[in-house]
Amino acid sequence: MLKEIWSHIFEFDKIIIHRHVSPDPDALGSQLGLAELIRCNYKDKVVKTVGFNEPSLAWMGQMDEVCDEDYEGALVLIMDTANSARIDDSRYKLSRPHYLKFSQRIRDAGESELGFCSLSGKLNAIRRMTPCA
Repeated sequence: MLKEIWSHIFEFDKIIIHRHVSPDPDALGSQLGLAELIRCNYKDKVVKTVGFNEPSLAWMGQMDEVCDEDYEGALVLIMDTANSARIDDSRYKLSRPHYLKFSQRIRDAGESELGFCSLSGKLNAIRRMTPCA
């Protein structure tokens, strides 16, 4: 599973990482931690984090300034989010068909357009996405 995830990360020069609205420490930790891991291993990649800056969790880090144009040709990774309605910043859709969603649970039966993967070990699905109607 991890080899497949890293192969997708290796393939793109730009990566934008989202997480759920009303962030808690595990959402910010997974988002910011993965961003730093990618930056350390792939110094030539542009890695940005996006979402609301929660004042009470500012000690964990801040989100990056991201404009719509940044999504062009980017891989978007969505961390710790149970369904698409809870993804902080709907611009992840601008990257279609290149986004993967990582979550411990799948709640939306109709979300087959997202790649779902549990980082706790069970691979539900991970593949190059195609836009849905």
